[in-house]
Amino acid sequence: MSKRGFEERLREIDALRRSDSGIDAEPELRKALSDKRSNFMVKKAAQVAGELGLRGLTPDLLAAYDRLFEDAVKKDPQCWGKTAIAVALKDLGYDDPEPFYRGAAHRQMEPSWGKEEDSAGALRANCIAALPGCRVDAFELLVKLTDALLDPDQHVRCEAAATIAHLGHEAGAAPLRLKARVGDLEPEVLGACLSALLALDVFDAVEFVAGFLQSPDEQARGEAYGALGAASQPEAFAALKRHWDRDPMGRRAIALALAASPREEVAELWQQAIEREDLDVAEAAVEAFASSRFREKLADGMAAAVKRRDNERLTRVWRRHTLA
Repeated sequence: MSKRGFEERLREIDALRRSDSGIDAEPELRKALSDKRSNFMVKKAAQVAGELGLRGLTPDLLAAYDRLFEDAVKKDPQCWGKTAIAVALKDLGYDDPEPFYRGAAHRQMEPSWGKEEDSAGALRANCIAALPGCRVDAFELLVKLTDALLDPDQHVRCEAAATIAHLGHEAGAAPLRLKARVGDLEPEVLGACLSALLALDVFDAVEFVAGFLQSPDEQARGEAYGALGAASQPEAFAALKRHWDRDPMGRRAIALALAASPREEVAELWQQAIEREDLDVAEAAVEAFASSRFREKLADGMAAAVKRRDNERLTRVWRRHTLA
């Protein structure tokens, strides 16, 4: 197939998203899923099948998935096809764990700039995310997720932490706490573990996470700010408020972290920052407010605080963030 013909075929597959009836799209998508020349064609067909909710294509998705594991580097470079199929199967409610376990264990080393790199990280992460929706034994899955907390790919490690929280079993707190204590070269992984612990909310999770506010590592403190800032527990906000009172150097980071807070009490702290704190902290409070879910509800009170501060620089920041 010529390059022009291939691109036209991709456009035809993409256009099936707008089909009046998803069933009418099945024959063309079935044909594309069986394409042995292009994993990108398979990727596109799997994406459309998942978006249209075409469960009738499940056997075709599984057949293509199996095929792309054979001589995988040649048939499915970058794991594009397998990853799209895994996502589609999850979206279609497929609940047999075997394909997802297979994908979660897959490594695919491919040449890259004179060395080999694993291209299967996204596949593993998506398969891990799908497993809680399958017919699985919770403890067996928890063991596999614990292993995944040590995956070479940081995105897989983060997804493993989030999936432990999604699984919802209190035993998941043990590997999350251990991983948090051991640490990670990527601070985002620590943040994912702390957020997962707060989501499980067992065994004094808030107290455990708040302990990281005393870490000598600035990045670890930042991840704790973020996890506590986004948490729903009133104790999480109280822990940040106590740290705000004790550590003036952390106030800017705390103000920003509270942008994700589901608690309306953050307004009082932001207003205090705007009226009394150094300008960098006051500006952080404005920036956080601007992206808060309470932006419309709190706007008048925040505007009044900016007016009382009567600082030209802060007023410019307020206008930039609120008039955009």
